[in-house]
Amino acid sequence: MASRSGPGVARSRPCPRKHTAFTGRDAAFWAAAEIAWNDGALDDDCRSWARAAADTAAPHASVGRYVNDVTEVGGDVARTIYGDAKYERLVALKREWDPDNVFRLNQNIRPCGQEAVAHDVARRPRSS
Repeated sequence: MASRSGPGVARSRPCPRKHTAFTGRDAAFWAAAEIAWNDGALDDDCRSWARAAADTAAPHASVGRYVNDVTEVGGDVARTIYGDAKYERLVALKREWDPDNVFRLNQNIRPCGQEAVAHDVARRPRSS
């Protein structure tokens, strides 16, 4: 799927890049792809195909990704969404406003700056 976007995407008035975590406002296009299959025997082949397609498109992408389209967790995912400079700025904000990492679902930015791990998404406070 490809959608035409441009300078007016996701904003009602001009906003300097450094004032928002959202990346890609200047992109000519936004592209996303989803694959689906119903035969478990094809898992490895379909995942390999999807990763190869993403690798092929990567050289044409700008820095950053649209966070709501990202389904992967852990590793360097949050950094690839925001880019290095914005990621470091978000870590500093997280340290100040959420040092206990209460808001850790989705693509977590940990207050300590370490990359998120898969259990960050699943871990929830226990109710008594």
